[in-house]
Amino acid sequence: MPYFLYPDLTIFNTFTNETMYKSLLVGYIVGMAILIPIFIGFWRLFLKDKRYLTNEGD
Repeated sequence: MPYFLYPDLTIFNTFTNETMYKSLLVGYIVGMAILIPIFIGFWRLFLKDKRYLTNEGD
């Protein structure tokens, strides 16, 4: 199969165009800006709370 596609494929066809690159980069930055504070909040809430980590009730 690669022999059938090889003449039509070039290295330039495999690269993402500049507009899509910028859109993906902005999307990743916005996603991380949302997810990292949420992760830090849950970490402080559950993993640093000594009452939650100890098994006093059982």
